[in-house]
This record gives sequence, structure tokens and C-alpha cells, in this order.
Amino acid sequence: MSTSRFFLRWLLPPLIVLLALAVVMALVKTRPGARTQTPPDERISVSTQTVQPGRVVPQKLLHGRIIAPQQVKLSAALSADVRALTVREGEHITRGQELLRLDDREIRWLVRQREAEYRQRQAQVESERNRQQADQALLEHEQQLLELAREAVRRAETLENRSLASQSSLDEARRALLQQTLALEQRRRAISDHPARLAALEAQRDQAKARLEQARLQLEHTRLLSPFAGRVAAVHVAAGQHVRQGNALLDIFDDGQLEIRAPLPAGWLQRWPQARLHGLPARARIDGRVYELRLARLSASLNRGALDAFFHFEDDPRGLPLDQVVELVLDLPPAEQAFVLPGEALYGTDRIYRIVDGRLRQVRVEHLGNRYMPREGLVVLRSDQIQPGDQVLISKFATASDGLAVKVR
Repeated sequence: MSTSRFFLRWLLPPLIVLLALAVVMALVKTRPGARTQTPPDERISVSTQTVQPGRVVPQKLLHGRIIAPQQVKLSAALSADVRALTVREGEHITRGQELLRLDDREIRWLVRQREAEYRQRQAQVESERNRQQADQALLEHEQQLLELAREAVRRAETLENRSLASQSSLDEARRALLQQTLALEQRRRAISDHPARLAALEAQRDQAKARLEQARLQLEHTRLLSPFAGRVAAVHVAAGQHVRQGNALLDIFDDGQLEIRAPLPAGWLQRWPQARLHGLPARARIDGRVYELRLARLSASLNRGALDAFFHFEDDPRGLPLDQVVELVLDLPPAEQAFVLPGEALYGTDRIYRIVDGRLRQVRVEHLGNRYMPREGLVVLRSDQIQPGDQVLISKFATASDGLAVKVR
């Protein structure tokens, strides 16, 4: 057997097998290693805030309306034509300024008539006093004349007894005595009746004086003067228009004494007595300016389940429009062991979550109010379960629950 045939038959197959095994082993050794995948972290990444309970002033956002406690509707005191209108709606006015003038010609004529009537009554009173003085002066003379008349009667009787005078002379003397007696009695009665006559005349004079003062008052009412400084809210008449007694003429208000009226929940009185609410500070932003306010008083009755609070301006409110709706922030009484968190930290109305060992722990809280400075959206809370340094969840997500594992950012 030749060498080449021996190689092809007996040596070549094993060599091919060995070569194939070597190639397979080389491929196995040089293949890339299998990638190992670590299980993903399923914890939710959250934001937290460290709380430090202490003394906090809660705040409440209220909606109120600018009002004027001193607002007057001026009406006509008599029937007359409007002669002149010197102001317009929205104008500023001063105390004592003339706002409107009515036609006063008829009233001036009435005043002159009442003055004449009063002078007449006054003259009658003076005449009665003079008469009394004259009667008192004549009374003594009347008494002297009476004594003379009596003496004449006695002489006539003596002469008649001596037949030196006739019966007619005696009768004449007696008639003169009787007349003088009547005259004296009339004089005494006139003097005694003087107080009654004087009182009646003085009453008539006082009535005349009252009618005169009434006419003068009506004359004053023809000029409508402002009782205080402020602004004109409305004008109801025009020059030349006839008005009757009681018709509305002008509406004015004191813009230096403006207030803000805002409703407070009636439940506040269960938390704070009225004495603690009085004087609380507040702030309102009106037309880009911040006004300082103070709670001056509360209404005496409920209005649709709320108490009306009246806030006094610490700053000058002149120029603000009446009835404007404004937002104001009220500082509530300070709360102890309270803390401030973003609104996202509050779940529902009374739940927050603190982080303990990487898990959420539900905590019940009392919602005391809000804070609007330095930014809005802050809530003031209190809970006995919160300690200084606790980490509280301030992220908002739907799956938050007690025991949920989280990862703090």
C-alpha cells in the first residue's frame, strides 16, 4: 500500500476531527460573556422638607368689598326748582361746600311775612307790660278818688240831715262813690289778670318766633351744603328740574373713613373668641398698592352663615372706588408647635407623610391656615406626631400610601 493512500485512509480523518475540535474549542473560548442584568430599583424618587415646629402666624385669604360707613343720601326738604347744581358724580368735596341750590324766592317772601308777624307779637307783649306799669301807677290814684267820693257822700248826708242839701245831691254823691268803687275794682282786676294776659301774648309771640325760625330753616335748605369732606357717589337731579319734598338729590360719602367688609366663617368663634379677633392685622393689594388694615369690629348677627368683619384702613384710603371687590390676607392669632409646608405636602384635608427608614408613614395633622408670604401655596399645620428635624414628603403623587418605599432626591 502506497504512502499516500495510507495517509488518506488512516491519518486524514483523525486530523480533520482534531482540527474541527480545535476550531470549536477556539470559538467557545473567544465568544463574548453573557450580560448580567441587575434588577431595577422600584423606589419612587420624592422631595422632602425638614420641619421645625414652633410659633407660626397662620393667614387667611378673604374676599371683601370697600364700603363707606358714613354715606348719606341727601333729599329735598321742600318743593322747589333746582336753580344750580355745582358738583358732578365722582368729584371730591369739602366740608360746608355748596352742592346744590334751590329757587328761594317764595321762601324769602315767607320769611319776611313771619318776621312781621313776630314783630307784631313782640309789640303786643311790650304793650301789655307798659299797661301793667300804668295800672299799678293809677291804682293809688283810684284809691284816693275813692276816699274823696266817700267823703263827699258823708258831707251830703250831713247836709241832707240838716236840710241844707237836697236828696238829689246825696244821690249824686252816692252814685259817684259807686262808680269810683267799680273803677278801683276794675283796676285791681286788670292788675291781677296781667300775668295771664302776658303769658298768652308771650305764647303767641313764641309761636310767631317758631314759625319764623321754621321759615328761615327752609331758606337754609334751599342751599345744600356738604356735612363732611368726601366724594359725590351719585347725582339724581339736573338744573331746572322741579323736586318735591323727600326727593333724592345727591349721594355722598366720606372717603377718608372707608372700610372693607368681608365675611368670616362662623366656626371661627369656636376656635377663637371675638376678643382675640379684634385688632388683628391684614393687608390688601388694591390697584398695585398694598394697604395695611386692622380688624375693627364684627357684625352682631350672622349673614348667610358667616360673620361680617369690618377692616379699618391704617393708610389713607382716599381715592379708592366704593364697592370695589378686593382680596385681603388676614393674620390669625399665633399658633404654637406649628410648621409651614407647601400645599403639595397635604393629602386630603388632614394627612401628610413623613419619611422613616425610606418608607412613608402617614401622620394626621390639624390644618390651621395658610401662609402667603414669601410665596403663596403654603399651609400651616400642627401635629403631636411631628418632631423637630422630621423629613416630610412634599411631592404629590396618586400612589402615596402608608409604608410605601421611596427614595429621597
